[in-house]
Amino acid sequence: MQEFRRGVPQADISIVGETTVSGTTITFIPDDTIFDAMEYSYNTIVTRIKNAAYLTPGVMFTIVDETIGY
Repeated sequence: MQEFRRGVPQADISIVGETTVSGTTITFIPDDTIFDAMEYSYNTIVTRIKNAAYLTPGVMFTIVDETIGY
């Protein structure tokens, strides 16, 4: 695990447990001191993920929109 703030690592990479599953999870929370718009187009993000998936066969992408209800 590694956390970043404004592009700067907050600590070295740390091991948080063991698993037989591989992959990477990225959680993105926008910083209003960097981004002008705090709302994003879900359709634009999905389209970009589809394009990336097409270019990288065998890679699985999952998107979870946790902003619903806020």
